[in-house]
Amino acid sequence: MNESVKVHDTAILGAGPAGCGAAVQCRRLDLEPVLLDRTGEAGGLVREARLLENYPGLPVPTPGSDFAAGLQSMLVRNRIEVMMFEAMKISMEGCNFRLEGGGGRLLSRSLILAVGTRPVEFSLQGDDGITVHRSILRLKASPPARAAVIGGGEAALDYSLNLADSGTLVTILVRGSGLRSSGKLKEEVLSREGIRILYNTAPLSASSLGGGVIGIELGTPS
Repeated sequence: MNESVKVHDTAILGAGPAGCGAAVQCRRLDLEPVLLDRTGEAGGLVREARLLENYPGLPVPTPGSDFAAGLQSMLVRNRIEVMMFEAMKISMEGCNFRLEGGGGRLLSRSLILAVGTRPVEFSLQGDDGITVHRSILRLKASPPARAAVIGGGEAALDYSLNLADSGTLVTILVRGSGLRSSGKLKEEVLSREGIRILYNTAPLSASSLGGGVIGIELGTPS
């Protein structure tokens, strides 16, 4: 006998602001949503933002972590949980969507994609003691004395200011001759003590110097 699998009204991939909003609206329409996120938490990349200043309805600039906490409270009020699930395959099973991932599967009558963006993959040649962080959260929990941030876009500048707020001395490594970000974020970085920028610079390799210190070999971009 085939194992019976519950069929949900709506499956929502991604628990960022869009996914959380969609889940609450589904509940308001008397649908049963299942909200899926590979982290099992509400917020998505907004959790890493230093300040949200362009989101409609916010009366004052709000830290991303506080905004994510607000999303979680909204879900709780509407009896919605975030299920830790990373969809690896989506197919049709009859009239339903079949989602597979993490050793499990789900069936849903409808599907909403709110997956957002994924950081560009980056690798740095180095020994076993080297860790390249793609998230600010672990560093915010235990701020380092010094940090190198690779990139000159908005995410790199936001992360740099986020670390500088915690007392970290930041060096931004930019491959080109200028920052790709513009406007207020750029102005704040350029005027901020504790942040320096190295232009026309690329990390070539890295090595562990012990005690949590990493040495980075720099060069000119090819």
